Amino acid sequence: MAALHSQAFPPEIIDRILDHLYDDAHTLGACALAGRVMLPTSRFHRFNTVVLANIRRTRTLARMLDSHPGLEPSVNSVIMHHPGWANYRDKLELLEVLSNLSAFTYVMPTTSSFERLYLDMHHLGRAATITYGITSLSLICPTVTDFEDLFFFVSQFSNLEEIRLDGLEVCLYGLDEESQAQAKESFYPPRNLHRLKINGGNTILVFKDWMSSRGHDRGFHSLQYQFRTRDDTSLFNITSPSWYDKAKVLELVFIPDGHMSATMHDDDNEFSLSGFAYLETCTLRFAFGEMCVAANQSLSWITAIVDQLTSPLLRTITLSLVVDNVEDLRSLNSECAVRELTTAYFDDMLVLDWASIEQTVSRGSLRSLRKIVLEGQGPRERLKEHIEKTCPALHSRSLISFVAVGKHPEWLKA
Repeated sequence: MAALHSQAFPPEIIDRILDHLYDDAHTLGACALAGRVMLPTSRFHRFNTVVLANIRRTRTLARMLDSHPGLEPSVNSVIMHHPGWANYRDKLELLEVLSNLSAFTYVMPTTSSFERLYLDMHHLGRAATITYGITSLSLICPTVTDFEDLFFFVSQFSNLEEIRLDGLEVCLYGLDEESQAQAKESFYPPRNLHRLKINGGNTILVFKDWMSSRGHDRGFHSLQYQFRTRDDTSLFNITSPSWYDKAKVLELVFIPDGHMSATMHDDDNEFSLSGFAYLETCTLRFAFGEMCVAANQSLSWITAIVDQLTSPLLRTITLSLVVDNVEDLRSLNSECAVRELTTAYFDDMLVLDWASIEQTVSRGSLRSLRKIVLEGQGPRERLKEHIEKTCPALHSRSLISFVAVGKHPEWLKA
């Protein structure tokens, strides 16, 4: 059968087909058995990311790696769940044989205590000494830690290039300025760290101070930040001036708990992107729990935020919108129904203020702009026609690129 496959299609075409099955473990396993020509790519996708959710799965994977040495190079990313009462020995020893490991994710349940996380930071630091090639680190830990523990842990990953912190709160109470300064001076941030992703928590404030105090923020160029509550907005407004002259890539994700105006309100500092003078790429993603209709007042924030972009180096703007498309009408019959948010339809985006967007991109400050990527689903002809008729300048520059994405985009799952 392998000979048949190699004669019928070039290996590159087979690889491309298998690429579309990257998240279908059952089909990838069947393809690996069907022909030798499909084995390498099937194995790469099947084992590229492994999840160590419990001791049983960890030991099963260890036996597979021991009996099939060819699997080991395929493992590039490990997601480790908090082991609870079990010790770390099995999981950490498994990392020693994964020579190609470049990404490490640690997931902790919301019920974990402060003391348990304290132990986790010090035990997990061993992952850095066992595997030196980790360049991407993610901590999905909706709990609390302190300055010294976090700085110690991150500083162990000397080759780190990006870090993602979800829901992690650093305790800022009870520490005087001298103690904070001492914690910052005790550990060095990874020198190659240039990408920061913050989803909730207050770690953006901590990392800004730590990196700048050690002079390690010069190589920083990429920031991803998520807005859910007013506190998220306040922290962004406080820290954003520190990134103005450094960020070249900016991705902002807005998932407000209610109306956008409530989330974006800040009594002390006004939300603004105008200071990001060196942006080359800006991605704005919005998830609203309402329909994409003119009555949805949150939609006006899309054009208002786009209007704040002023970087003369900006080449690409990406807009992504997820709304309640009310595709399951049963949800209308109950006040307690859970609304499903899915990618907005291009036809529904007619209600956006395209005239305002045209005026914004026509400014001289955005002279380098080459593309506006608009993500959506469904037919796009009506929206194209609308833009052509009402925004001739925008249409003549052929700036807008319509990109079809799935109903449930990956960024909303993250």
